[in-house]
Amino acid sequence: MKMKRALKCIGAVALAASLMMVPSMIPVQASNGPCMEGEFAFANIQLNDTVVFSTNEKNTVDGASYDQASNTLTLTNYDHPDVALYTNMMGDDFKLNLVGSNKLQNLGIWHGGWGGSLTICGSGSLTVNENRKNPDGIELFAEGGKSLLTVSGDSTVTVYRGTDGCPFGSSWNYMSSPIVAKGQVNDMKMQAEHPFEMIQVYGGYFGTDISPVQSDVYTKTGEEGRFVITEVTDMSGNKTYRIEKLQECTTLGAEVAITVEDKLTDISAYTANGEIAAYYSTTMASGGSDACLVKKQDTGDTFIYRGTYYEAGNSYRILCPILMSYTDYNTQETRYLMDAAHPVMKELVENMALAEDTLPAGYEFEGKEVENVYNVYSGADVISFTPKQVVVNGVVDVTDGDTVISDNGFRQILAENQTKDIVIKSNDELSFTFGKGTMSAVDNVSSYDFGVKIVKDYSELGTLPNAVNKNIFIEQIKYNYSGQLPAEAQIRIFVGTRYAGKTLYYSRLFDNGTILNIDAGVVDSEGYLTVKQNHCSTYLITTEKLADTAATGNGGTTSGNGGTTSESDSTASGGAAGTAANASTTANSQPTVKTSGKPKTGDNSAIAVCMTLIAAGCGGMFVFRRKKATENE
Repeated sequence: MKMKRALKCIGAVALAASLMMVPSMIPVQASNGPCMEGEFAFANIQLNDTVVFSTNEKNTVDGASYDQASNTLTLTNYDHPDVALYTNMMGDDFKLNLVGSNKLQNLGIWHGGWGGSLTICGSGSLTVNENRKNPDGIELFAEGGKSLLTVSGDSTVTVYRGTDGCPFGSSWNYMSSPIVAKGQVNDMKMQAEHPFEMIQVYGGYFGTDISPVQSDVYTKTGEEGRFVITEVTDMSGNKTYRIEKLQECTTLGAEVAITVEDKLTDISAYTANGEIAAYYSTTMASGGSDACLVKKQDTGDTFIYRGTYYEAGNSYRILCPILMSYTDYNTQETRYLMDAAHPVMKELVENMALAEDTLPAGYEFEGKEVENVYNVYSGADVISFTPKQVVVNGVVDVTDGDTVISDNGFRQILAENQTKDIVIKSNDELSFTFGKGTMSAVDNVSSYDFGVKIVKDYSELGTLPNAVNKNIFIEQIKYNYSGQLPAEAQIRIFVGTRYAGKTLYYSRLFDNGTILNIDAGVVDSEGYLTVKQNHCSTYLITTEKLADTAATGNGGTTSGNGGTTSESDSTASGGAAGTAANASTTANSQPTVKTSGKPKTGDNSAIAVCMTLIAAGCGGMFVFRRKKATENE
């Protein structure tokens, strides 16, 4: 059974924090931004040992820049395949923005009880662990929280696994599926397991430099047993006495003295019996509470495993029989003494941080799986995220709710539009059609949101112009995108078959409540109205034509929007019937409209990353158990 030491106490950190710290001292788990305030504010971004950003330090790094306002770390042609990126407590809105071609050794993202998700975005590329020097490529250390890796539909990310590692792993995570790929991704061979909580105990031992001590033996009236008494003088010169009870231990060749009373000032109840005892005092034992119980499978006998055993200046992993157990006087916990002189296994370790917690055949750690949390890892050799295929055979389907088309996706659309009409399906009730070869990029627009909100209940609209009443109102259409379209679009809108064969009117509603007539058309047999326009904002569909109140005439000004626009929303459309119904509305006769609506805003955020490991004690030890990758292939 093999477990990575580097992942042993991931769950213990968060659990210990929640159990041992005063609640008001712990940051509340947050969605946004780095943890910058409070006693435990350890927000941090590092590239190897260089701190890019922390609560008290910022450094300039060529090819890497962090913007705190958007919580974005941008890598620009950062070609450092031997440099690791670590983050800690940077929030769940971390963004790693990719510009150009970038390479890193590995990524480690720590939650820290605050937030530790990562969104990789931008139209650049990132290659991780290409040299396979690190066991793992990307690791999310959720530490008892919810951590998520999101890769945008624009980004190209390639992650390699190293020897006995995985391209992606997440530990102690409340999410069993912690990867969201907005673009395309190969079979990641994801596996989720519950963390294994080993039974962690105090494991003590007497070092090779410790020899038995000798002392008078005492008895106490009314109590069984033999005792030794040690006089203790504190820093102030005060003298007290420690009473230890002797217990036989044949393996040691001497008795063991266990504290039963301490800091006594009166020892008159104890009487020397003339005997001299040779013993080891438990106060002389080395060790700590990071040992684990191990069971021998064929016999059920219990052993003690320590991953940190020191002897003569060397470090070892060691598995030993149990000499004895006893109750510690101060903590009242059960402690174990190991027979370090007769180990079942003793392995020299050069680097404790990278040592594997392995046991000999026939032995297993005692413990249990922890439900509701997950260790997740990829069994693939390589994970490859590639940009989303936005357009398929001339159709762009955003009905899944991901309605924003990025610059990269728009380039795909432009290429397809050279030979095909482009149909963009916003939802089941509305679609855009752009004619072949008509589309071009709009200046200063980096993304297009083809989402739309359609309101059919008149009572939900609030204040409308007096000309619009519930008797003529059919629906309001509010496009997420506001501004000039990449070309004139034919927009097909479902209004219902009850309007089939009827002429309906399509008008633009400005923010100040004024109206501009755009188009009209006859509803087809399937209940769809078709109009044309080259601009998006908010529109109304009515059974009667609304009077223009947004302009005083051709080339005039709007009644309150202030400004002019060089192009109209639309040319007259709606098919032959629509043209007949609205023949006077043409591109040339359309009044010039000047608007001062809300400025276009865009999310040009991208994510950042950070890291500081927090060490905390805990009564249990949680282990990331991972099968060898070859078992999954």
